Amino acid sequence: ILHHMNAPASLVGFFLAAAAAGLLSTMQPGMNAKLGGAAGSPFYGGLVNFIIGIGLILIVLLALRAMGSPLAPAPAVSKLSSVPWWSWLGGLLGATYVCTAIFVVPKIGGVNYIVCIVVGQVVGHLLIDQFGLVGLPKHPLTATRFVGVVLVIIGMLLVTAGSKPKAALPANTTPAVMPPQTN
Repeated sequence: ILHHMNAPASLVGFFLAAAAAGLLSTMQPGMNAKLGGAAGSPFYGGLVNFIIGIGLILIVLLALRAMGSPLAPAPAVSKLSSVPWWSWLGGLLGATYVCTAIFVVPKIGGVNYIVCIVVGQVVGHLLIDQFGLVGLPKHPLTATRFVGVVLVIIGMLLVTAGSKPKAALPANTTPAVMPPQTN
């Protein structure tokens, strides 16, 4: 696969790490929903998610700093204050993703959710690449890339075809705190 993508073999570990992160992320909506259900609101599940995430990032940064790694230099406040305003919105987007997953996955299922997410990400990144948005370099749309995106969309339609969404939730309930269903 890497040869076909013209990627050097030295990147294999990065591709495997990305695939592993994607595999692990499939468990996140269910975990957050369980936490939120126990706490009485799906938003608590998301909050716990971010608190634990901040803790892990802090531990990694402190460990890298202790080892003198160039991956964790002291942040320069002057540089932080000079970034575009929209650079600070990443956390809002992450929280939107987590909260959406908590509500949507129990209704449409994990596979349907993730293929819709992937289509949204592919189309979004296609636009980002085409126009060099959010500070990233331009990567023009080619016929091959366009066909690839169309195939991803067709894949989403095939995966979601025939899916039956769950019945509407009872009033005043959320997916994380729904009463157990009996068959």
